[in-house]
Amino acid sequence: MTELSNLRNEAGAINQHCTMDSETIRQYRISVKREISRKKFLSYFVIAFFAVSAALIACDKNNGNNNNGNTNGNGNGNGSTGGGDTLTEQLKIGQSYQGGIIAYIDATGKHGFIAAPEDQSAGIEWTNMQCPAPNVSDESIGSGKNNTIAIVEKLGTRGNYAAKLCNNLVLNGYIDWFLPSKDELNELFINRHLIGGFDYNSMYWSSSVSWRGFNYAFYQDFSNGESGAADTWKSYNGPAFRVRAIRYF
Repeated sequence: MTELSNLRNEAGAINQHCTMDSETIRQYRISVKREISRKKFLSYFVIAFFAVSAALIACDKNNGNNNNGNTNGNGNGNGSTGGGDTLTEQLKIGQSYQGGIIAYIDATGKHGFIAAPEDQSAGIEWTNMQCPAPNVSDESIGSGKNNTIAIVEKLGTRGNYAAKLCNNLVLNGYIDWFLPSKDELNELFINRHLIGGFDYNSMYWSSSVSWRGFNYAFYQDFSNGESGAADTWKSYNGPAFRVRAIRYF
């Protein structure tokens, strides 16, 4: 009986040993699978990291090229406006723009004035004869709008006259037209062929009065470019002059 018991104990120990070996193998397999999964994850992570890095480098390079393009465009005057974020075409005299034709561009290349595409009158007086002309002696570029406002405020709404005609003009969606000053009118003459629509055998009114007196307003002969000063109180007895409105941009 004792021998039989010993044999049973030995058999149990052998079975337990075998069971432990199987459990060890199972745990080992699990650990191997975990290690493989961890290495696969690391591999995928490394691949993804380098892919994202390459994409970021490419984006930075493209942005750098775009910035260089904007800078070059600004330097040449035909790139962008403002801070260089919005690209625009280069403005040029004779170009259709904001309700009319570009007639003058200042040194910035971004501002100037636009002429209406055609004359507003084939012959109109400078004044409505209600009172002497106002003191609008500024002849410079940039003064035409203020001159026109002053003339209309002085002469009022009665009748029709050059400054009022331009001041009341609504054309191509714009309402801020005015009679050009003497120097602005000269720019119209200089660029008359690019602007178009002028009568080259006629005189055109300006909004500037002459040093000869407040009743004399400057005009320009578009047949030869000569400027003169006509007595506005007597203009109704002679030929009425043509008018071309402009607006600033």
